Amino acid sequence: MDYDLIVIGAGAIGVTIAMDAAERGLSTAVVEARSGPGTGCSYANAGLLAPSHAHPLTGFGNVRAGLQNMLNPYGPFKLAPSPENLRWITRFLRASLPGVHGKAVDIQRRLSGASSAIHRRVAESGLDTGFRQNGLLDVYRDSAAAYATTDDLDNHPLQPAFSFLNAAQLDEEIPMATGLEAGILTTEDAHCDGYRYVHAVADRAVVLGVEFHFNTPVQSLIRRNHVTRGVRAAVGDLTAEHTIVAAAEPSKRLLKPTGLHLPMISGKGYVVDVAKHPNDPDRPIGIKDEMIVATPYPDRLRLAGVMELTGSDDSVDHRRIGAMITAGECVFPDLSSRAVLETWAGLRPCIADGLPAIGRTHDRGLSVATGHGQQGLVLAPITSAIVHAQMQGHSGTPSGVDPHSISPERFRRR
Repeated sequence: MDYDLIVIGAGAIGVTIAMDAAERGLSTAVVEARSGPGTGCSYANAGLLAPSHAHPLTGFGNVRAGLQNMLNPYGPFKLAPSPENLRWITRFLRASLPGVHGKAVDIQRRLSGASSAIHRRVAESGLDTGFRQNGLLDVYRDSAAAYATTDDLDNHPLQPAFSFLNAAQLDEEIPMATGLEAGILTTEDAHCDGYRYVHAVADRAVVLGVEFHFNTPVQSLIRRNHVTRGVRAAVGDLTAEHTIVAAAEPSKRLLKPTGLHLPMISGKGYVVDVAKHPNDPDRPIGIKDEMIVATPYPDRLRLAGVMELTGSDDSVDHRRIGAMITAGECVFPDLSSRAVLETWAGLRPCIADGLPAIGRTHDRGLSVATGHGQQGLVLAPITSAIVHAQMQGHSGTPSGVDPHSISPERFRRR
């Protein structure tokens, strides 16, 4: 089978790239090891489209949190050394130095701002992604932490609109909450339903002629003389003028023969969906002390959070779920009495310097779009725009970010 483009991976990023390719008239195939679109790390997330909060995983704040929670099995951020991730942690610490980290923060925020604008246009085009732009409210037990956040927002490159809420104002906004001193409302932030996004985009891609090959693990890239010509899979060889690797963790294995060694490990995140209550807020609530986000959907309230950089096990620890529910009761006191509709844990691909790997490689006919960590959903549209712009010969990025800062080639071993 011969195509203009093959995309490996049918998560939020892969299906977006495929849809955009089909809209450009390219014959496109998506190859996915799982049974359908969005069944991997794109299955469940907080759904935030919040440039004001865009932040790489690196930074001494997360380093401190990792150290503090090293012996706490249910802390919100866990970074435990092991033979599997020790080298990754070394690079992570270097990337957390203030100067390096500051540049990564700026890049992540600019990418997020450009991508969120595309999300809005996708929703306006008629795709049902659950998009709502009604702000994000962060709540704090300590008003000093809230004031520190306002300083950060004042220096944000996108200058997001926000307002500070004192305890009395916060009580009017979420009257069920207890023990909170302050809040920050970023009014232009949005959210969507990640699973609905993936399926709406995948359905649109099918209408445009994209072929999906599910239950089809990719064994290797088809390469010769530094030219990639498709993929080798159990069903046979699929060839194409261009191949894009957007397969989360398997991307490391597929790219290694090309000389790219992505410093990427899996970060385990959790989601628990509970029954809605009539008094639930209509916008996401960030419970900052617990590093948890509560996102309202038409049929459920979703708690999302936790980052465990400890291994490759994606099983659900129900004690962790219980800890998340307990943590959320400062805003939703009745949370433990609500029916639990679904629990989920998934592995998100995290690169050590906190930035994704997006763009063309030294191999002719090969691009990469992976390593987005917790930002896969929000960055899916801009990731697609970048890889397509580069395929067409443009040297920059639609977001204005230096393409070298996010290029997969920064990890090539010389």
